[in-house]
Amino acid sequence: MKHPVFLFSLTIVLLTVVSCASMQPVDKTQLLRTEWERWQNFEAQGVVQLTNSGLTMRRMFVLSKSPEAMRFDILSGGVLAANPKPLISVYYGDYLAIQCPQFPKIEILAQMPIFPEKLPIYDIDRDSLFTVFADSIINHQELNLEGLQLKFNSAMQLERIIEPKSGMEININRNSQGDPDKVKLTISENTYLLLLIDSISYGNAQIEPLPPNPKVELPEDWKQMFKSLLE
Repeated sequence: MKHPVFLFSLTIVLLTVVSCASMQPVDKTQLLRTEWERWQNFEAQGVVQLTNSGLTMRRMFVLSKSPEAMRFDILSGGVLAANPKPLISVYYGDYLAIQCPQFPKIEILAQMPIFPEKLPIYDIDRDSLFTVFADSIINHQELNLEGLQLKFNSAMQLERIIEPKSGMEININRNSQGDPDKVKLTISENTYLLLLIDSISYGNAQIEPLPPNPKVELPEDWKQMFKSLLE
């Protein structure tokens, strides 16, 4: 009879310990700092799908970010191509640059007024940014950053970005490890960009800057074309 009583008592003790452990308050500041640090430097690869009015294009992509800059390359040759080369590359740091050897006119988009000439956040120390924004994120799970609305989940992970003026929206889905596996950028009702992430690593991104684009006047038909994409 001693064994059942002993086992019952041990079970009660273990349940009590586990219960007390689960009631420990979550350190959201540490959760947020961990997320903050891992996104300072990363590289993601996978498939990008661009859909516009029912027409869809799929290509491989590489997205790299460091504390100073980021670069997005869409690769030519399809998903199964060997040694694919960039079809279009976008660099964003001290300046914005676009490179598209097959369709050079696309590089004119670097002159679009909706893009700032440089990312203002790269002029601010990242620890200072964390200090300024941490309380808002922790207390409200959201942040309003120069018109952008950023939404976070309870694990202090970014899950949604909204730009109210243009209506653009980014939604981030995550796998069981908490890493993004699908990112959808909605440009308009009929136009969206989908990133299907196959792999992501942190802390080892190496970014090669693109040369700045020469300044040119954007043709009126390009302005109208881009405007139609946003409608």
